[in-house]
Amino acid sequence: MQKYDFGEISFTAALIGLYGHRACELGNLAFGKYNKKTGENLFPENNFIRFAIPRLRYEQQDLESAAVAVKILYDNRSSLKPIDVTYGERSRTKTF
Repeated sequence: MQKYDFGEISFTAALIGLYGHRACELGNLAFGKYNKKTGENLFPENNFIRFAIPRLRYEQQDLESAAVAVKILYDNRSSLKPIDVTYGERSRTKTF
């Protein structure tokens, strides 16, 4: 996937849709910039996915299930579809 495919969003969508585990993308959409003059997206250097684990909420089997789901998605990453952001792209990124 390329940066403009928003792979981290595709990954997190598949993670919750297929396995019920929530995560949050902290990459191109969260920290990218949009240049109004050129209509170009400027992407950050790094893309991250954040997993928040509430204390006293999950047991070991829950964490292991999340790890297995991530491994399955990683092994099949070539089958994840690119995301075409059609709404909120310009309003959710910093503009200059």
